[in-house]
Amino acid sequence: ASTLIGPGPFTQFTTIITQATPPSSPPIDITISVINSTAIHSTWRIPDEDEHNGLLESVEVRLVGIDIETSITIPVQITTNDTSLQTTILSPLQEYVNYSVSFAVRNGAGLSPYSNPVYSRTDQAAPSDTPQNVTTELLNSTSIRITFYPPSAINQNGPITSYNISYTGEPYNTVTQYKAISIANPIYPAVQSVSINITGLQEYNNYTFSVRANNREGSSGLSAQVEQTTGISEPTASPRFTLISASTTEIHTVISPPIAIDQNGPIINYEVRISTPYFDILDYVTNVTPNSTEYPLESNLNFVATGLEEFVKYSLRVRAYTSVGPGIFSDALLQWTTAAAPSHTPQNITTQALSPTSISVTFFPPPGIDQNGIVTSYNISYTGELFDTVTQFETITITNPIYPAVGSVSNSITGLQEYNNYVISVGAINVKGMSEFTDGVVQITNEAVPADSPTLVFQSLSTTEISTIILPPTAI
Repeated sequence: ASTLIGPGPFTQFTTIITQATPPSSPPIDITISVINSTAIHSTWRIPDEDEHNGLLESVEVRLVGIDIETSITIPVQITTNDTSLQTTILSPLQEYVNYSVSFAVRNGAGLSPYSNPVYSRTDQAAPSDTPQNVTTELLNSTSIRITFYPPSAINQNGPITSYNISYTGEPYNTVTQYKAISIANPIYPAVQSVSINITGLQEYNNYTFSVRANNREGSSGLSAQVEQTTGISEPTASPRFTLISASTTEIHTVISPPIAIDQNGPIINYEVRISTPYFDILDYVTNVTPNSTEYPLESNLNFVATGLEEFVKYSLRVRAYTSVGPGIFSDALLQWTTAAAPSHTPQNITTQALSPTSISVTFFPPPGIDQNGIVTSYNISYTGELFDTVTQFETITITNPIYPAVGSVSNSITGLQEYNNYVISVGAINVKGMSEFTDGVVQITNEAVPADSPTLVFQSLSTTEISTIILPPTAI
């Protein structure tokens, strides 16, 4: 206290501590640099002492992702109010994230304002998650479209530059194959779906697909597998015929299915086409059902072509059907039916008397379809009406016969009785027998001078008369 004369002595000092408030400034001199994909190196200083507003306890570092939604706060304990440069490793962080990094300092009253942010991006790393939502769509018998989404944004760990699709077939194409998809001008993080058509696949085959994502640093694991079966198609190979036996009107065969990988779906039907270039026989088609519904079809099928003509060379071809349609025809199985005796007589028989003792006989072979084999000879039957009444036969052998026989055949019958009616018929012969004889044709031989003289019988009637009886020559 003071009077007019002057001041008196001071009292003893009394210490009074004001109430603390949060620091008024954040740390200063902040620098950051990336170390790797999950760590950032930082340096900083605590603020000036007059900004502390109390005893400093810790520094808090706030990291907020700019392009990826993520944030983390890392506390750093302070054991001294040392104003020298401090170092802190910020980790573990998310791969390939552009972080906004801000610092604040805490005392007992609270937290200071955060510093202005500084920015740094962690390095890339291989994706830590697989592509998502993989689906497939059947396009046709050899193509499948696969669609998927990128890994979740936070697990891409860098721009996705490509994808690898692996696929394996069953029961065919069992060796795993790969399809690469490059991403032009990739964005980060990737968000759009990706689709690609996988072509050149095996028809009616089950495929298992999975997808892997790639960035600059490596690859993700494979996604969950999805399955898709390609569509049914026409068979791309033919069945096969094997001959068992043949008879006069049947051909016995075995039909083997197309090779398994070319069936392209369950075989539901065989179409057998039977044709021949002979005798204007029309082609005919028959359909037969396999004796099994297995896939692939492995069992053979016995097939008998019936109702055929004797001694005809037939062409048998077969093709297989799936529900989509027919495949290709097999190579032709060429097979003759076996011979039988001709089933028709020779045709258009005509005769002509050449002399009193000979007749010319002309005729044509049986119709080609009824020859039933190579006609090697003909049998001519002839019987006289008044004389030579015992039936006689004459054989005509064909030199170098052809099949079917088509030309006319002529033969002369000699040693006949003059002026005698003859009934003439012809039968055709092959290796299996003879046809029936034709209906008889009547031909008379020419007249000739009598071969014998008449007989005279005399009787005296008087001295001047004689009775004469003239008897004709013998009848023959």
